[in-house]
Amino acid sequence: SNWEYRIACHPLNDDLPLERFRVSNDLNVQLFKNIPLTRDELYYDKRARFDLNKYVNLDDINGDNQWTTGRKKWNYLDYL
Repeated sequence: SNWEYRIACHPLNDDLPLERFRVSNDLNVQLFKNIPLTRDELYYDKRARFDLNKYVNLDDINGDNQWTTGRKKWNYLDYL
């Protein structure tokens, strides 16, 4: 089993904007083969892992895509 991530499936009512995803900062994946990949090159590779922007603006849930760190009371996953 793999403890780095889990796959969860759940039907969504609305589309999930692709702007909410970015390539994870994972050097192990970037340097896996003999040819190192940049994050831009890794975007098109099947071994890429992505982070979801969990920031939510309560006035416009799908509008603002700023990346923030830290814990919040509510995040974007609560509204999917």
